[in-house]
Order: sequence, then C-alpha cells, then structure tokens
Amino acid sequence: MENNSERTPYHFGYRVSKSEEYPYGWKVIDTKDINTKRPVVLCFGGNATINTTYANGMAKHAERFLGVTPENKFIDVYSIQYGGREGYETGNLTPDEITEITKKLFLPLIIGKDNKRLETEIAAKNMRNINILSYCYGEYAVNKMVNYTAQVMTKFFDYSEEETTKILSQILQVSYAPIVEPNKYTTNFEFRSLLDEQSARRYEKEYLEQTKQEEIPFIGCGEMHIKNNTVKFYAKSYDYETKTTMDEHDIMIHRDENWNALNKRADVASQSLACILAMGALNSKENQKNANLIPLPSAKEIADLIQPTLDKENNSYFEQQERDNFEKQKNNNLPQM
Repeated sequence: MENNSERTPYHFGYRVSKSEEYPYGWKVIDTKDINTKRPVVLCFGGNATINTTYANGMAKHAERFLGVTPENKFIDVYSIQYGGREGYETGNLTPDEITEITKKLFLPLIIGKDNKRLETEIAAKNMRNINILSYCYGEYAVNKMVNYTAQVMTKFFDYSEEETTKILSQILQVSYAPIVEPNKYTTNFEFRSLLDEQSARRYEKEYLEQTKQEEIPFIGCGEMHIKNNTVKFYAKSYDYETKTTMDEHDIMIHRDENWNALNKRADVASQSLACILAMGALNSKENQKNANLIPLPSAKEIADLIQPTLDKENNSYFEQQERDNFEKQKNNNLPQM
C-alpha cells in the first residue's frame, strides 16, 4: 500500500553536551551554516539514520577515531539525519536534496564571489578541507554529490577533466561497508567484505570494468588492493571463540571512550580506518595554516604510511590463515579482487 505521509526533511547536526534542550546530545545546524572553508569531517551514515540517536552515533564514531573531545575539538565534525516517511525504518536523500547540499557545501569551494571559477590550485586547497566518513548507503549519497560537483565543474565552469580530478582528489573519503562502487575522483578508502562487493555489483547498473589491481601488503584481517586512487580493504571479521572468519556487511568498527575496540574481530580494520581519517584531518589543518596547497597524499602513499602502525600487530600466522581463506573463496567463484 502506498505511503502518502509527508516526507520529513534531512538535517545536519553536531554533538553537544546532553541537556534538557538537547537530550540526545546532538544539535541541528542549517546546512548553509556549515563552513567548509575550514577543515571539517562530514559523516554520512546508513539509510537507517533517520533519527537523532543514529545521527549522533555516527558523529560519535568519527570523534572517537580522531580523539576529538570537548576539551580538544581541533576539527568540526558534522553528521546527517536523512529524511523519510512515517512508518518506514529507512530514509535517503532525494536528487533535489543532494543537489541542494552540494551547492551549499562543495560548490563554494570552486566558485568565486563573481560566480567565476577559481584557479585550480586555490580550488584544490579549498577542497582539502573536506574529510568524509560514510557507512553503507552513505557512500552512495557522497558519490552522487561528488559526481554532481564534477559535472558542474566541467560543464559550466570550464575545468578540464584533469583539473577536476586534481581538485576532487583532495577530498578524503573513508567508507565502511559501502553498497556501491567508488567514484573515480576522491581519494577513497573502502572497508568492505566480500558480501559488500557482491551487493555493490548488484546495486549498480554500471560499474567500472575490473582491471589488474596492485596488492598492497597488509597485516591484519583482510586483503588490501589499490585501483586508481581507491584502496579497497576486503575486511573479514574473526571469531576468536570458533576461530573462523566471517564475511558480514556490518563490520563492527566501533571504539569506546578509551579507544578499545568494541568488537575484537574488527580491531585491525578499525585501527587502520581511524589512522587514515586522522591523517586526513591533520593534513587539512596543516593545509589551512599554509598559504599554498599542502596536498593530500595519494591513496598508495597513505597506505604505505599506515603500514608501520599495522605491522605492530604480531599476527603473521593469522595473516597467512586469512590469505589461505582468501584463496579458497576465490576458487569458490566469489568476486575476484
């Protein structure tokens, strides 16, 4: 039966201390008041993020990864609550809402006050303010925003494809359990399972043809591969009691206030995700202080930089076990990586 209830609007917000006015510790902010001309982390949760609790939770994950506290709020963190209809457990962003958000958050970074394009270096420096943490449907929404920005840049502001790629590659996009293939512009780190890979290929009508990928050595619970400026980390959850691995969509990357992993099966994945997001945030702050662009390192360079941290995990036996499982899965006709 068709649901004719009025659609609720989306909201952005940020975490505040709980009070009578803000019982969930999350305060709504008008999208136009989010200042992306300074470093920010934008959080796009799954399509169940239709209430304040879930939106606040997504921002909380980002703040714990970054070490942001009320006393040490070195970067602004915002999260989104999607619109939806009464009686439904999920929401989304409509095409018009995606366009509206993009015009307010991204386009001011590449267009001057006279409505003319900015120089490539200036636009790239501006875009380096953007760091994104997304989950599940969130990457779909972000990809739509990025692709719309690229279309506007090339069609209306005479940016070449090369210039557009240079500018948009300054966006750091860290996503876990995405349901779509990555866009071709941002510097993108995806933490996904083989189930997510299958889901993405079913969800997308078209996706980039798979090419030979360079494997990056990785210590931990999975296999990491790079293609263009995207690193795909095929994460696996490890059950210490049954000593088995599982491919699951909801990879539990959460950490508590003391930075302990809430789910040991995904501890390494959680650590690496946090390192990458923190690296992007700190790079944004350095870029803000400098008169010229301090570029975001490439996906390959970031992967190499976090490798020493991951190597502290003394689990060579476990890594070999994971590689053996990976080979078995390939032979069972699961998606090739």
